[in-house]
Amino acid sequence: MTTKRKGGNPPRNKGYSYEREVVNIAKDAGHKAQRTPTSKYPDVRIDNEPVSCKRRKNGMEWAYKELETHSYVLFRADNKPSLKIKLWKP
Repeated sequence: MTTKRKGGNPPRNKGYSYEREVVNIAKDAGHKAQRTPTSKYPDVRIDNEPVSCKRRKNGMEWAYKELETHSYVLFRADNKPSLKIKLWKP
């Protein structure tokens, strides 16, 4: 029986790669940005604000679709506060 592997090097490397991408975009836009070099929160700090960076294969496809015709999307899970999702333009 083969089990699907979760975690490990490939997903971690994908996360590190995205964190570096976010830092570089922010720096190119003139912001002070740095990646946190440990596994502790936050992933990145931009202008001294903690930022969590997550990258998923198709996890937010619905939000991208909505952002084609809307400025931002509000999302709320049951018993949780609303989140505002919008395209990041540093």
